[in-house]
Amino acid sequence: MTEPMPPIEQQTPTERKQQVAEGSAGAGLTTAQVFLPRVTIRYCTQCKWMLRAAYFAQELLSTFSTSLGEVALIPTTGGIFTVTILHASPHDFSTRETLLWDRKSMGGFPEVKQLKSLVRNIVDPGRDLGHVDRALGRENKASAEVAPAAAVNVSSPENTGGGRAGAARPSETVAVDVDTTPGMGTSSSVTAASGAAGQAQQQGQEQQQEGQRQGQEQGQGQVCEDCQ
Repeated sequence: MTEPMPPIEQQTPTERKQQVAEGSAGAGLTTAQVFLPRVTIRYCTQCKWMLRAAYFAQELLSTFSTSLGEVALIPTTGGIFTVTILHASPHDFSTRETLLWDRKSMGGFPEVKQLKSLVRNIVDPGRDLGHVDRALGRENKASAEVAPAAAVNVSSPENTGGGRAGAARPSETVAVDVDTTPGMGTSSSVTAASGAAGQAQQQGQEQQQEGQRQGQEQGQGQVCEDCQ
């Protein structure tokens, strides 16, 4: 006769997790291993920013490759879009998390070259990013030249009224060779042309304001009603 088989011991999922944790602790291992430096991108799912977060992660991995330990995408809500990096401290053997970008406090989303520069400053400060550094250098140089030029324009004699008499300002319209009959005033054709020019100028200003508004919305990102 065959001997009866002993009953099979069954464990609950909680008991199995405890057993795995005890075995790992006894062997000096951890169940969760983090590879440093670790870039974390938190994005709002209600605002549908997943593709934007994935694009930033792809660009960082393409540029830094194995210099990064891992890039994590964490879904969240509330209009949040932050980029942080967990890295080893240069002063001791501890780890620290540095905030690279926050959409709410810094206004809109970062450009790819800005984000790469911020990551480079922590991962490998001496690394040359090539065209990224050149593009940032041109932008910084242009910003430095705009402020002095604006100051000179405001203090110029033409804008303060001390310029040459009869000189036309950029905002003024000068009519040349207008054929009018003495004593009869300006012809109707000149009046119509002036009215058309004024309408065209007003339409151009409205289009420019609309373009600036759309640019600001694109820079800050579309936020859903629940996250506003």
